[in-house]
Amino acid sequence: MLKSMKLIHLVLEMMMKFSSMTSEMMMKILMISKLNSTFYIPSFLDCPTIWILTMTKKIKISLA
Repeated sequence: MLKSMKLIHLVLEMMMKFSSMTSEMMMKILMISKLNSTFYIPSFLDCPTIWILTMTKKIKISLA
């Protein structure tokens, strides 16, 4: 009886840890998704923006 009680206690403890880890991960994912939506750069704008930045740096370097 005591052995089964200990096993039940261990299982409950593991379930609580798993639950807290799951909720923590969900909170982190939520925070990351909110940050991504705040600083979202569409993929079709990303490549031209990088290209323009590299070209302006090259022009500035060649003019200096």
